[in-house]
Amino acid sequence: MKQLKDKKKEHGKGTHSEKVIQNISPTRRRIYSIILLLFPAAFLIILETILRFSDYGNNLQLFIPIPDQASPYYGINPEVSKRYFIWSSFNPTPRKDLFLRDKPANAYRIFVLGESTTAGFPYGNNVTFTRILQRRLSDTFPDRRIEVVNTAMTAINSYAQWDFLDEIMKYRPDALLIYAGHNEFYGALGVGSMESLGKINWAVRAYVKLQRFKTLHSNIYESGKNQFRCNMRSILQKTKEAGIPVLISELICNVRDQRPFISLENDSLPTAQKTFETARILEKEGNYDQARKTYYMAKDLDALRFRAPEEFNEIIHGLAAEFSVPVVPMKSYFESASPNGCIGDNLMYDHLHPNINGYFLMADAFYNTMRQENFISTDWQKRPMKPSSYYRMHWGVTMLDSVYAALTIRHLKGGWPFISEGPNMALYQYTPITKEDSIVLDILKIGHSTLEMGHIKLGDYYDQKGDIEQALKEYEALIYTVPNLDLFYEPALKILLTTKQYNRALILLEDALKYNESGFIYKWIGQIHLAFGDTHEGILALEKAQILLPNDIQLLFNLTRAYYHISQFDKGDVVLTKLKRVAPNITAVAELEAYKKSIKGFNK
Repeated sequence: MKQLKDKKKEHGKGTHSEKVIQNISPTRRRIYSIILLLFPAAFLIILETILRFSDYGNNLQLFIPIPDQASPYYGINPEVSKRYFIWSSFNPTPRKDLFLRDKPANAYRIFVLGESTTAGFPYGNNVTFTRILQRRLSDTFPDRRIEVVNTAMTAINSYAQWDFLDEIMKYRPDALLIYAGHNEFYGALGVGSMESLGKINWAVRAYVKLQRFKTLHSNIYESGKNQFRCNMRSILQKTKEAGIPVLISELICNVRDQRPFISLENDSLPTAQKTFETARILEKEGNYDQARKTYYMAKDLDALRFRAPEEFNEIIHGLAAEFSVPVVPMKSYFESASPNGCIGDNLMYDHLHPNINGYFLMADAFYNTMRQENFISTDWQKRPMKPSSYYRMHWGVTMLDSVYAALTIRHLKGGWPFISEGPNMALYQYTPITKEDSIVLDILKIGHSTLEMGHIKLGDYYDQKGDIEQALKEYEALIYTVPNLDLFYEPALKILLTTKQYNRALILLEDALKYNESGFIYKWIGQIHLAFGDTHEGILALEKAQILLPNDIQLLFNLTRAYYHISQFDKGDVVLTKLKRVAPNITAVAELEAYKKSIKGFNK
């Protein structure tokens, strides 16, 4: 009986609750529902705000001040790849491209989207097609400040490129260049990647955006095509709406000298390996057109999608036509420069990364297409244009860069999929012979140094040996790596001034103004002009330098002396007064006052 009474009580309570719920008006019920839905979102927003103000976790913004918060430049955040590489410790290094935080009126700012080829693998920052392109454009348009910002990194794909776009658009791009598509299957978040979240395009996009919040830490082939098409279409749609000109390139790879990685039997198609062997025979017989087509077919039959299938080039052309975007005909450039029209080891280091000649060819293709499409200006025909061969002959690259590239490729080919099993011992089995070998091996094996530091070390080595020209070549490679920072000019300038090679120093400094109008550059231009006896030019440069370096003692001394030299005593006195305030105990003050008296006495 007691149990029956308890059940009746419970039943009564339930009935009462149901009656209370039923008595709530529909309007109030909707309000309660909205509150319940919004509460988790509000909690996340509050938590996110707290975490941001407390600087919790990594800063994953695409652009940050480089090299420090006081810098006038933005650069690519070294941590940004952590948005996409969640389950592994792999953290690809972005390029060292800088652009001014305050965009000048005469600037033409280009952003570049891409992957490892666009990032210049296996070379450093001084051998990317974007760096070559920037220098060629700067020479063609000396009246414009050309900024080329390469956001490419190894092992990312169109998800990252799509994700970067909104941040890029905040910094007022004048053009967008794209060379991408080889990593759609195995790049981060790709359909075949260990970092993949699956094949649902919108879900991965949502995840990519959520990664910015610190609160949250076949058929596969068709899915890979779809993700590439969808992400590229979104990029082109956004840029079209924003009025940003775009140039997109065809994809190229090594088809002649890279055998298929994985060849599988198929009921309806020949194997990749058999097709590749057929292409070899056709080429040997002189049937070059058919051989080239068969090489591409063998590549497309490769079961390991480390090279983009030709259908991706069809997607590129289709989207370009849809959005009226010019296409860089990269295939024709590489095929025309290859024996029998078959792209192979003559221009490629491995399965898809160009060698140094290949990167200069890529820069040539982009440069010529920009010219044909009137990017930057419509008066290209009136502009000074040097041939690609000139830049190849005079580029800031040394044997150290070549060894670095060769050993990087050696390491790449020492592991999967080039070697089917076993640990990668490629670097440990390599015996260094030259100084360059030893420096690069230390960089790649130990990782405590960088290629830039390697150039400094090797430059110092040659300098101490008295081999000035070799030292200068290493320091020049540094300048071509990061042409925006004074630090990278100092070693070369020191040698040129010490050896009294003032003409070469002046050429170096005036070239630097295309990338870096700093007080340091103007100061040394001014001082060299004074050394040549060109006082008026020297004063002009030193006056510009003083604005940027108002308390530089050496600058103030030379500017005072220059004013006195041309009898502008009032201006000289103003600068001398400042020098006395900045360095009250400096003995040079007495020297300047004596020089002033001597000039006045001479004039009498």
